Amino acid sequence: MFGPSRAQQMPAMLEPLNALLSKQEWLTGAAFSVSDVAVGAYLSYTKKFFADTSYKKWPKVEAYMARIEARPHFAATIGSE
Repeated sequence: MFGPSRAQQMPAMLEPLNALLSKQEWLTGAAFSVSDVAVGAYLSYTKKFFADTSYKKWPKVEAYMARIEARPHFAATIGSE
């Protein structure tokens, strides 16, 4: 009746992101961009709305989120954990 659970969907979404971030610091390369704002906000809100969400299986994604959360404007608008 319902589609795949969030836990089942996460590997399909985060494994490609983790692979990309193993080659470069930000989504579009060496520079922070609006793409990082969008994806960072989405990943941040996912953790806020679903407390059991963890990115530990995807260490590059976890490090990416730490870099985003350390940005002063991100902390001022979205906040960090």
